[in-house]
Amino acid sequence: MGEKTSTASKVTIVNKTGSEVAAIYVRETPSDDSEDDEWGDDLVNGMFTLKNGENAVYYYEKGSSSVTYDIRISACRESHSASEM
Repeated sequence: MGEKTSTASKVTIVNKTGSEVAAIYVRETPSDDSEDDEWGDDLVNGMFTLKNGENAVYYYEKGSSSVTYDIRISACRESHSASEM
């Protein structure tokens, strides 16, 4: 995910949730006085799901050394019929 360039940094995301991951969002951590709920675009964007135990590499252009990031994931929605419950 992201663009691998000669200046890109990378982070490996390992799914140990017990569920499949359908969406991954990465953003710079908002300042303390910010109430920013905006996460931007889903990096997965329907291209794949990350099964439990799998990993994905995210390439990004790092800002200043003091920048921190938040990562948000969303699990696949599982549908169950009444007989499965």
